[in-house]
Amino acid sequence: MQYRCFVLSCLFFLSIGLKSQNDTKDIGRFSGDLQFDGRVYVSDSAINAVGTPFFDYLKSSADSWLSLNYSRDQLSMGVRFDMFNNSPIFTGGITEANGVGIGMWYIRQKIQKLTVQAGYIYDQFGSGTTFRAYENRGLAIDNPLIGISGKYELTKDITIKGVAGKQKDFRSFVNPDRRFVNTYAPFIKGVNAEGFFNLSDKFSIAPGASFVNRTLDQGSMDVIAGEINKQPVETRFLPKYNNYAYSVYNTFNISDFAVYLEYAAKSADVMRNLENSLFQSTGQVMYGSVSYSRKGFGVNIAVKKTENFEFRTSPLETFNDGIINFLPPQTKQNSYRLLSRYNHNTQLLDELGYQVDFIFKPIKSLTFNANFSNVENEDELLFREIYLDCKIRVPKTKWKLLVGIQAVDYNQRVYEVKPDADYVQTLTPFAEFTWKLDRKKSIRTELQYMKTKRDYDVFGKDDPKPDKEQDLGDWLYGLVEFNVAPKYSISVSDMYNLPSELHYYDFSASYTNKTNRFSVGYVKQVQGIICTGGVCRFENAFSGVKVGITSSF
Repeated sequence: MQYRCFVLSCLFFLSIGLKSQNDTKDIGRFSGDLQFDGRVYVSDSAINAVGTPFFDYLKSSADSWLSLNYSRDQLSMGVRFDMFNNSPIFTGGITEANGVGIGMWYIRQKIQKLTVQAGYIYDQFGSGTTFRAYENRGLAIDNPLIGISGKYELTKDITIKGVAGKQKDFRSFVNPDRRFVNTYAPFIKGVNAEGFFNLSDKFSIAPGASFVNRTLDQGSMDVIAGEINKQPVETRFLPKYNNYAYSVYNTFNISDFAVYLEYAAKSADVMRNLENSLFQSTGQVMYGSVSYSRKGFGVNIAVKKTENFEFRTSPLETFNDGIINFLPPQTKQNSYRLLSRYNHNTQLLDELGYQVDFIFKPIKSLTFNANFSNVENEDELLFREIYLDCKIRVPKTKWKLLVGIQAVDYNQRVYEVKPDADYVQTLTPFAEFTWKLDRKKSIRTELQYMKTKRDYDVFGKDDPKPDKEQDLGDWLYGLVEFNVAPKYSISVSDMYNLPSELHYYDFSASYTNKTNRFSVGYVKQVQGIICTGGVCRFENAFSGVKVGITSSF
């Protein structure tokens, strides 16, 4: 069924293209993109890259996505072919998954002020607090709503949109009983209204509101009721079929200031606590930020409080599966290898987070960036980061330099569910230097050193466990990259663990030609948690070759 639908879709697109070629007024436009990720597995017992099907007998894997889109006048349509062959992305490299077929399709038509769409819908309401359907392939997230949506321009300043359907069941795509359309059974519908009003030259507002309803199916309710009945009598409750979430928000722009305020709440819903038992509670999120910017100076302060705001298609889903909304983290998103080793993972049941972000450019060649973030619950600190860097780029010189330092407190017991784990307290100085050899060629280097047990080894506090490392202990990272713009890049890096004396090498090269990019690398990757935007997942250790292809047309 999957192959038949894909072939029919391709024939349909081709017929439109052939017909369009005979139309001298408007032939329409085709576009698309391709992504291919391949791996070859080479066992390495030293870094624990053994003992899984990938290293034992599969030896290779491949994931690919091919999208085709067509638009003409007010009509748009698209289809995406997905293939997972011995894929590691669903379990972080522990077991394989296989699936092939149509991963997404849509048809969209604009009729004057109304835009309607059917098929797979990627969208969000406001900041995503009550509804966000999006894709993040690196974290194995693909949760569009499969159904119908509409957007109506009520006035030039007010837009209303609504959605109705069921969320895609990403994991069903790789099950033996996969169907053409794979969805969770509960039904989701919602509406969102947004506006923008310029009240004066220096004052504008952008208000919005959203409302979302999720209705459980009978099958899910039966399983939930059965689990509740197995709990102690004092913890039992009567679950509800319907759950409602709403939000109100507004952005105020006043001269050099911008203020954002949002409040979201949801009715009594079934959730799972940290002890893996079901309970029922209302929930809320309060978020606010204030920013000020002028030439050479900017500051942003943001605060978010979350209470029991886990919103899923069903409480039977766990980890990143079945999440309807998205709560952005109040922490800095780091890109350097060691600086991003310990990240905050948004806690949906109880969290108070705040951060201050600061930029100062006293002269053209000098820029300072600073960030402080803190996340805690009612009982303990979860995450804290202090970050400072300085960028130096003197005009008419061939070099630029960035130096900085980061300190992190990371609650490994909570984030990685390790009952005996301690806080990881790091101090990480880092530097990046780029030398431009000529108009096209440049050399870029990175150097980072992560010191754990910061409070004991650096600041002299008494160490209660002097013979025990915090997590895997200290790290040293170095990288050298040679670039020939805009086509070639070659890099060599090593992430070295001091206590174990293990090296995690990365030898990579890439070639870019217009919109096509090819990359290959021999990589050793440490086991651990990877995060993007406050959403995290576990990845097993990896040793072997990675091949990547991306293309757009």
